[in-house]
Amino acid sequence: MFLICFHTANERNILMEQAYPKIKSYCQDKGYEFQVVDMRWGVRDEATDDHMTTELCLRELKKCKEVSTGPYFVSLLSHKYGYRPLPREIDADEFEKIMSVTDTEEKRLLLLKWYLRDDNNVPPVYSLNSISKIFPDFVSNDRDKLTETEVVKGVQENPDTENTCLWFKRTIQDIEKQEPSKQLSRYIECLGSEADVKNARDHLHELRDNRLPRFIPQNRIWAYSVQWTNQGINQNVDEHRNYLTRLAGDFVTELCRMVDDGIRRRAASQINDPLYEECLQHMTFCKEKCKDFQGREKTLQQIKEYVLGPIDQPFVIHGSSGCGKTSIMAMAAQKTWEWLEGKVGIVLRFVGTTPNSSDIMAFLPSITKQIRLLNRKTSINSFYKDKEQAFLQALKLTSTDLPIVVIIDSLDQFNPNNSARKLSWLPAKLPKNVKIIVSTLEEAKYECFPKLKAKIKPENFLNVPKLPNNEVSIIINHWLKRRNRTLTSQQLQCLMDAFDKCPLPLFLKLSFDEACRWTSRDTIDADALQTTIHDSIHTLFARLEKIHGKLFVSRALGYMTLVKGGVSEAELEDIMACDDEVLNDVYQYWTPPTRRLPPLLLVRLKSDLQQYLVERGIDGLRVIFWYHRQFIRAATERYCSDKELNILLHKGLADFFSGTWSSGVESEADRYVAAQPLRFGRRTNVRKLMRLPYHLTCSLQLKRLKDECLCNFTFLLLKLTETAVR
Repeated sequence: MFLICFHTANERNILMEQAYPKIKSYCQDKGYEFQVVDMRWGVRDEATDDHMTTELCLRELKKCKEVSTGPYFVSLLSHKYGYRPLPREIDADEFEKIMSVTDTEEKRLLLLKWYLRDDNNVPPVYSLNSISKIFPDFVSNDRDKLTETEVVKGVQENPDTENTCLWFKRTIQDIEKQEPSKQLSRYIECLGSEADVKNARDHLHELRDNRLPRFIPQNRIWAYSVQWTNQGINQNVDEHRNYLTRLAGDFVTELCRMVDDGIRRRAASQINDPLYEECLQHMTFCKEKCKDFQGREKTLQQIKEYVLGPIDQPFVIHGSSGCGKTSIMAMAAQKTWEWLEGKVGIVLRFVGTTPNSSDIMAFLPSITKQIRLLNRKTSINSFYKDKEQAFLQALKLTSTDLPIVVIIDSLDQFNPNNSARKLSWLPAKLPKNVKIIVSTLEEAKYECFPKLKAKIKPENFLNVPKLPNNEVSIIINHWLKRRNRTLTSQQLQCLMDAFDKCPLPLFLKLSFDEACRWTSRDTIDADALQTTIHDSIHTLFARLEKIHGKLFVSRALGYMTLVKGGVSEAELEDIMACDDEVLNDVYQYWTPPTRRLPPLLLVRLKSDLQQYLVERGIDGLRVIFWYHRQFIRAATERYCSDKELNILLHKGLADFFSGTWSSGVESEADRYVAAQPLRFGRRTNVRKLMRLPYHLTCSLQLKRLKDECLCNFTFLLLKLTETAVR
């Protein structure tokens, strides 16, 4: 849910203390997470330096709209219009027109001081300089930045405000008649020139009194009226205290009602089938991988010849980590549909990207069921007594009417339990009208490649070749075009030279992302880019630490890496809120009344890592995790290798999944984190069952492990009845 608060600290605090915990608990009972994206709260100085706040706000607003069930936009718009930032970029033609009509040399120099031309953008732009480059000791006191665009995006461009938007409208009587003061300026524009004050108030009246009421239905507007005091909204005043209590109560009532309505609408329109959800996740992942795919024509031609040819064995694609196997497999799936003109059943799995694709005991029944459905055989019966035999028999059901192509990426990502990597389940000889394409790493420690070589003929192996330079140029130009960027000839040569030293697609992607940060003004040294994937990832992490703070980044990425399979954004917020070292580092300049982490900080970090993360479903949640094994290795090495720190991080995770902080910790401020009972009403807390024992073990808390898990009858009973025990 995206929340816009305009100079409403008391309202924000009362909602955090009295409303959010109740709504979180209510949503948990329904099988949902409640997350508030409040982009106006607690922003540290670095967050405003690069002028990205508004862009990130709009991005998060869009995401809230896409993933929320029920309400996603709540406004507390009252009397203050807010700060109107300068545009971060201005088209070069427009900027030069502005310069041509600027009446003094002093003003022209001021504009050129703050706006710098970048010809690497397509078309060229003038970009607003970082504040710290002009004022090295910059400390921002402006914590509240509003653009009307957010309201327009959230409300005016929303066709369903009835079910998704709320406005809690506070009116302070006679506030516009008060004498200007610093205290008053927190609630309404009153300081500065008369023209500026009038302009801001005119904009506010248009937005508040005309535009918002036109788009938000009257029954979604909750109005409150209070008197002004010299201290603004003051909880020591009975009228104000009663108003805040009413606000919190109304907020809970209305949000819970809208959540219920949203769940009902979703249930009515959704296909509640685990297999459908599994296939959808892999199709979505495939689509993402195909977006930036270019080249590899010879490789795809070899795969095409296999798909259309008479070979009756699986086809193996192999290569080193980062060589582009997954992207090739994704494009092969897309092309197979074209090659066979849609007359084909494609069974696609990217091993390790979902829980059911990671463990062979869940993987085999899943693809077996899909193959049988494609062959219009819905009855399973005894086939599931032996999962390997069931898979083989399902393949034999394939008819000439609909050939089946099974594509399985990253066999080496299988959990090694139940001999998954020994590949006894993979047939050496395929039935007619069946093709199987698999990919794997070559290292013997992952077991798969030696097993494949023992059962499949050498001619059915394809080693992913090095990208030729002409294809590298095509790929770079394609990526630049998608980002509306270009590079100088010297910068482009630097990128090409770096790739020659490490000719792997993942390295090219990391180096390209770094090069996209260069402006046309930058002269790049020959060694500006790293020469290995490992060093490139560490350079990325070092840059993030410099931008966002070393402790904050190390803990956020450390926690995310240690939670097997990934962590949800709401969970990570809660986990970080319980880490006092992180909070003390974030709040260097002030102590907040509520010990929570400002959402914008994690939003900014995730935005900078977006291309290297994958979202997937696990334990009923949408979680984020590293999309490539190389990132897991680098993050583990950088943030989780110290033994004592590792124990500390696992302890924090164990405390979260145990529910230690959700009940409050004596002598500590309440962090308002989600509760972690074994059951949410009728629904079992699978997340706790699956994660708590692991983190208690890794944090060496053996007594708690016995008390809360191994010797806890209720825990064991639920573990046996609700999850697979292996």
